[in-house]
Amino acid sequence: QDITLGIYYLTANPRKGAPIKAFKDIFEVFTALDLKAIGIHSEIKIPNPDYGKKSTVWGDLKSRFIITTPGRCILNEIWDEKMGFYNSAANKKEIGRLISQCYKHVGHAKAVEALDSLKRLGYEYATKAGFSISISDMTIPENKDSHILEARKQIETVSRQFKDGLLTSMERHNKIIDIWSQTTNKVANDLFSSLGKPFHDSDEINPVFAMLDSGARGSKDQIKQLAGMRGLMAKPSGDIIERPIISNFREGLTVLEYFISTHGAR
Repeated sequence: QDITLGIYYLTANPRKGAPIKAFKDIFEVFTALDLKAIGIHSEIKIPNPDYGKKSTVWGDLKSRFIITTPGRCILNEIWDEKMGFYNSAANKKEIGRLISQCYKHVGHAKAVEALDSLKRLGYEYATKAGFSISISDMTIPENKDSHILEARKQIETVSRQFKDGLLTSMERHNKIIDIWSQTTNKVANDLFSSLGKPFHDSDEINPVFAMLDSGARGSKDQIKQLAGMRGLMAKPSGDIIERPIISNFREGLTVLEYFISTHGAR
């Protein structure tokens, strides 16, 4: 997991906002990085090392120049030239795919060397990234209240239809469960889009999003409960309770919400 997080940090998408700097080759990029003239995620332009080649596995053979980051230049030092220049963010699945393709195209001996270097880079940059979780990293979506208000209006309509005899008790229950499930998903989607927004020159990568997006730690469901909305809970019988837990762990649960959520505790 540390290796995954380190490689993800190294290959993260470039920072937007600052002017793109051009360099004549990768070595000039490393010099600028050592002199702190650029950052590891700065957007840079370099001559494409794969331009004019007959074939590579990952490289872009048509473009004369490519937009990349110093971090991606560092990662590409470990791969054999046959593989080409890899120019994307690498999460857990992608790293697995890269290793598999490397083994397939360059053989056992060179793949083992690349893996050793990958392990070293992963640990080094996981340490340099210094990812840790703070309560302020969990940003509650701005639209959460409006989504909940909209859901309550829809439930009022369903309750009115039930009182008028247009719905059976089971239909009313299912509709309410459906409304709250959709609302929980809307809040969760807003949360993930706000956590993963492109970061500008002054911002850092959100550690919570980095751990989730890289595949190193956590799941969407866990992050949703931390900063989105806990959502619907089940009774001990297995039936779903109509009243959802609207709060998240960052805001804190009410006494009733805490009591409802105890059904799920082990």
